[in-house]
Amino acid sequence: MRRALIWTLLGAVIFIVLLLVMAPAQLIAMLLNRDALQLQSPLGSLWSGSGTLIADQQPLGDLSWTFRPRALLTAHLAFDLRLEGAPARATAELDVGVGSLSIAHLNGLVSNALLARAASHYDVDLQGDVRLREVSLHATRRQIVAAGGELDWPGGHINYVLNSQPYAANVGPLHGRLRQRTGRLWLEVTTPATQLDALRFTLSADGWGSAAATRQFMASAGFPWPGNAAPGEFVLEVQEKLF
Repeated sequence: MRRALIWTLLGAVIFIVLLLVMAPAQLIAMLLNRDALQLQSPLGSLWSGSGTLIADQQPLGDLSWTFRPRALLTAHLAFDLRLEGAPARATAELDVGVGSLSIAHLNGLVSNALLARAASHYDVDLQGDVRLREVSLHATRRQIVAAGGELDWPGGHINYVLNSQPYAANVGPLHGRLRQRTGRLWLEVTTPATQLDALRFTLSADGWGSAAATRQFMASAGFPWPGNAAPGEFVLEVQEKLF
């Protein structure tokens, strides 16, 4: 009886592995595709393949993946990912469970072209690439459970519009730390030179995002804020439904 059970389990594992080897790459597209994120022209199989990653109707680059079979022991699907393109270059690990999704060891570079395109929706034009280091995210269908990692921007010239008036300034380097608080994704940005808070971005699982700036950052961006607030105090905040 015990030997029969072992052979039955072994046969089930072999069957699952064969399915993964033979399953078409289109299944990866079904896992990734959302309103603003699409995987086009998938080639290969679920085990190993590639395709073109599209975000907000703009190509990010060629995405390739390799299946990690050990995750089957926990009833998850896991992949090693690599993105190669002019707008962005990155490597990461993706883990998909029942009602959960995790991204770990995300390292790479987001180009200035991609940043400028995203910022242009808010009448902001900026220079410089953003480097990502060991970014991680774990989320369920209802909330963001955990997040971490570091982001660095080297600084540069920015142009923006505030209260219908154009402004321009040279801003120094910024360092960001990604965290999870009260079920929301938080990106806390400081200026390395002063170690003071500069910016804060938040995002909740229901799609609401916010952006806030401190008095010292507004001054460095060419917009001195009136009043007696401390340099590291947040004086401007906006909220928006992002998705």
